[in-house]
Amino acid sequence: MLPAITISIRDLHARTGHFVRKAAEMPVIVTDNGKPVAEIRELAASSKADAKRPYFSRRKLLPGFKKLMESGALRPKPGDKSIDEILDEIRADSTA
Repeated sequence: MLPAITISIRDLHARTGHFVRKAAEMPVIVTDNGKPVAEIRELAASSKADAKRPYFSRRKLLPGFKKLMESGALRPKPGDKSIDEILDEIRADSTA
């Protein structure tokens, strides 16, 4: 079994980033009033490889949304305002 660091919730709150990075080296046991309540540990190898990919490349589209995208229903229609025009109108309204 790997050696572990034991810290209180208060310590974790004060130095979260430090202890999360430390968990890559060894487990971190979090205690509440001296009793272990959680453990922070390194991800499994497959999870680490997956975590390196950006979220948007890992996400899965729902079938209904995928159908909408493929059908072209989400594309702007001729004569629709561009996002820049819409934002300009909103800004003009908010300053008036």
